[in-house]
Formats: sequence, C-alpha cells, structure tokens
Amino acid sequence: MNANTKVVKEAFQRQMVIWNDELQKILEQACKNILYAAIENRRGNPKAHQFTGNLINSIVVLMFRRDTGEIFTFFAYDDLKAPIRKEMSALTSRGTTRKNAIHFRPDWQNTAHSKYTPEVATDGSTGPQDAKSFASSWTPTSKTAFEICVAYTAEYAEWVEMQRQTTGYLNTKRYTKKMMTTIGFKKIA
Repeated sequence: MNANTKVVKEAFQRQMVIWNDELQKILEQACKNILYAAIENRRGNPKAHQFTGNLINSIVVLMFRRDTGEIFTFFAYDDLKAPIRKEMSALTSRGTTRKNAIHFRPDWQNTAHSKYTPEVATDGSTGPQDAKSFASSWTPTSKTAFEICVAYTAEYAEWVEMQRQTTGYLNTKRYTKKMMTTIGFKKIA
C-alpha cells in the first residue's frame, strides 16, 4: 500500500467514525421512542390487564454498534413502577398445576380487586430480571453497522400475544417500521 492510499484509507476510517457517532445519536433517540411506543402499546390496549406489571416491565430495546462492539440498552422498567410481585406461574411451588386464581387487592394497574389463574409456567422471576437476563445474553445477528432489537422478555409474552393479542407487539412493529423508514432506513425485519 503506498503512502497516498494509506492517507486516504485513514481519512475515510476517521470519517466513518464521525458518521457513526452522529448516526448513533439519532438511533439512540429512535430506540427511546420505540421503547415508549412499546410501553404505550401495551398499557393503552383496552383489552390488556397488568396484574403484576411484569410483562410491561420486561420490555427492552437493544442497539448494537458494530464498529465499537458496544450494546446500548433501554429498559421499560427504568420508566415504570416496579412489579408488585414475581411472575405468576401455572405451576405451584410444589410443581403441581395451579387450580386456584391469584387475587390482587389492588393489582399493578390499581384495579381494586382482580384475580387471574395463570396458564403458563414461569421461573418466578420478575420482568426487570427477565429484561436484564435477555440483554446480557443477546447476540446481534446482522452484519449491518447498527442493529436494533425489541424484546418482550417475560416467559408468557408470546403466549399473551398469541392468545390475546394484547402485548402491543404488532403496533410496536408497525410504529418502528414507519419511524425507521421516515428517517431513511430501508431494511427492517
């Protein structure tokens, strides 16, 4: 490599860092907006009910910056009140199937009295614990300069979405696609 090629290559690399720094600022705000949309899409769904607050507190948005290897985390639990108890589980502490409903007076969303019989087995953790665990084990899969992941990490999030369509996932996905397209991104999964 001759001296001129080396100078041009180094200048280009410095410029890429500057561009990525600017893009990171834009994408950090986009991640915050996605997180707020995900929270509101769950909280604002009239069919959704927050018994413990774990599902909504388990939402996390992650952003990976390839050139630095950094992962930036945006947790719903930073902006919400804490869950009122650990996740409900379809299994009792003895490992048998739960037959009785769990009563709340009040529940996480301040309904004076509610009850629910869980249908999914969980590890009895909390939404914030699930979000932290997911964030610490997430591995980016694309080869792009930046990768963003939105996750609903409670064990029963997929069940809630499949059975009740109340996680807000589809609305969050639509919001994310529209927002990212508006700021100029084309590849959104």
